Amino acid sequence: MVNMRKVTHRAVSEELSRTVTLPCLFTLRSSGAGPSGHEPPRIKWTKVWGQRGSDGQQKEQAVLVAKDNVVKVKKAFQGRVTLPGYHVNRYNASLALKGLRSSDSGLYRCEVVVGINDEQDTVPLEVTGVVFHYRAPHDRYALSFSDAKRVCTENAAVIATPEQLQATFADGYDNCDAGWLSDQSVR
Repeated sequence: MVNMRKVTHRAVSEELSRTVTLPCLFTLRSSGAGPSGHEPPRIKWTKVWGQRGSDGQQKEQAVLVAKDNVVKVKKAFQGRVTLPGYHVNRYNASLALKGLRSSDSGLYRCEVVVGINDEQDTVPLEVTGVVFHYRAPHDRYALSFSDAKRVCTENAAVIATPEQLQATFADGYDNCDAGWLSDQSVR
């Protein structure tokens, strides 16, 4: 049988474009056959959101499935998710998600299945930060990098990094204006 180390998780909070690790640890209870008698566990990560419908179900988006040291990542998450501890310890199903986007916020479910036994745990994720374009009121492209930093500070903001702009673009942000980024480039 599967025994998952469940915790009442407070939301894991991380900034836009960063990497986060969502915990999922479990053990297998012996059925008398000994640890070597277990079939390899199947691990499935899913993103769950929305209100439960009349059927009691919520919308789901598969993230990845792993079994017997083979990890299959769904297309929407390719290149962004891994199970960093899995290849060393198959009982560590913690999920790393990089290049965080605002749309990554939500509830993630880790499900572990061995034979007919399964356990699941959920971890809420909150991606913080927002990218917006600021234009001087009097003239387009009038701010120097120093001026842009000052204006951001006055508005309780900071200049976005190139990675934050990329994460926001990947989420659908589309603005035909150039602006300063933290590396002093204009994009």
